[in-house]
Amino acid sequence: SLVAIYVLIPQFADVTGMFRQLEDANWALVFVVLMFSLFTYFGASISLMAACPVPVHPFDALKVSLSGSFVNRITPAGIGGIGLNLRFMQKAGADTTEAASRWGVNALAGGIAHVTFATLFIVWARRDNAFDFRLPEMPIIVGIGIVGVGAGVVFLLPYGRHKLLGPVRRVAAHAWEGVRSLAHEPARLALMFLGGSLVTLGYLFGLYAAVRAFGGTTSLAAVGAVYLAGSAIGQAAPAPGGLGA
Repeated sequence: SLVAIYVLIPQFADVTGMFRQLEDANWALVFVVLMFSLFTYFGASISLMAACPVPVHPFDALKVSLSGSFVNRITPAGIGGIGLNLRFMQKAGADTTEAASRWGVNALAGGIAHVTFATLFIVWARRDNAFDFRLPEMPIIVGIGIVGVGAGVVFLLPYGRHKLLGPVRRVAAHAWEGVRSLAHEPARLALMFLGGSLVTLGYLFGLYAAVRAFGGTTSLAAVGAVYLAGSAIGQAAPAPGGLGA
């Protein structure tokens, strides 16, 4: 939260500049931005109904999706929304372990959709020379490698195997049961992919409409590539709402 505030304070210094930008905005496109934002909640509702082991009323799912957007503003990596969705499914009568495993599958489906769209837009942007894309600097790659090797060493030690791998195996076994049950319900899996795709595309086109609303000329390919890459980093960043990333 302190890092988020540190990032935001310089922005507050130019509030008058923000208001000047609002005066010149294309308000028809601002309305389009709001519509795409609303679109994402319908996608999240579809994912929630598909993931929940018990029947859920569509309006209740929509209310939970809207609520999740508030708690995600103050919690890192969307953990608030995950907790809220799991609690809702539990209160609706679903088994907690099964609900958690199904939500994990739902998150995986959304992640696959996100990576697929990110790959397509980055290839599109590079082909159109929309922006110059570079891999991370070598020190960052080395740092990631050191963390990976360190984690592997911990799991190889007896303490790591007994204290860490044991609970992981139990959770994985429960999760696998959830995956197996969903394998017999392809319609639910399809709805999870659909919901995740709607959320991703809703935010992407909403951002593009916002860029156009304020006079930006950045291409859709570049906006899509930057948004999809940035939001993926934001999910991993330990900052409220992915702020900073």
